[in-house]
Amino acid sequence: MKGQIAVVNDIHIELSKNAILDNTQSHFIRILDSIAKENIKNLIINGDLCKDEPSVQTYQWIKNTLDLYPFNYYVIAGNHDKTKMIDQCFPYKKALTIDVEFIETNGLYITFLDTSSSQINEEHLNLLNYHIENIENNGNEIIYIFMHHPILDFDFEIMEKKYQIKNKALIVSLLENYSQIQFKVFSGHYHIHSHKIKNNIENIICPPCFFPLDQKSNKVVYNPNGSGWTKLDIKKTGFNFQFIFIPSLA
Repeated sequence: MKGQIAVVNDIHIELSKNAILDNTQSHFIRILDSIAKENIKNLIINGDLCKDEPSVQTYQWIKNTLDLYPFNYYVIAGNHDKTKMIDQCFPYKKALTIDVEFIETNGLYITFLDTSSSQINEEHLNLLNYHIENIENNGNEIIYIFMHHPILDFDFEIMEKKYQIKNKALIVSLLENYSQIQFKVFSGHYHIHSHKIKNNIENIICPPCFFPLDQKSNKVVYNPNGSGWTKLDIKKTGFNFQFIFIPSLA
């Protein structure tokens, strides 16, 4: 997965009950069209594929839609998802629903964490620690992490007060213990776009596909210019990213 990657968050698909596409479906297709124009081959859907109640029909529609594009895609579960349904609908190695999954490619270490339960339990924290320790012993300096929930504080009280990952402090403490490794964490969940650095952790919240929020407000306020996706270029020595916005989405 070396090179350019498109990251899409919070698509929250709700299937229409009539012949006309639901607004969430239209948003998703326009985002995919935007990515396709950039000739990017790798795509990560970083959680919250469904809007309210997950269903096999919704996941099947998402898969069928993705298969229309020339993407090498992967899907990660968010708190609105059911991993068993994702596994049922998406082929092996497309659904990254193992709680801690590492991919080593061309010297890059990319990690996928399933936070569909809004936490990482002790068993999986220990497994994560085991993998990181082995990577550190190999002399690697950067680990890229994709997970639905952010792990740093973003001063966004309306989301962090109720919806932050439950054991955030434990996860941050684990990563900070490996001070020689830089962790690049790509998240969604808060329906904003933002970027924070704390010690050896850099946490990027990528813009949502559906219902972006105004981070400056202490209420739930729609941000009409906040829908989009993230263009990511990763290498063994570093990375850069760009938020791509689609303001016409409403």
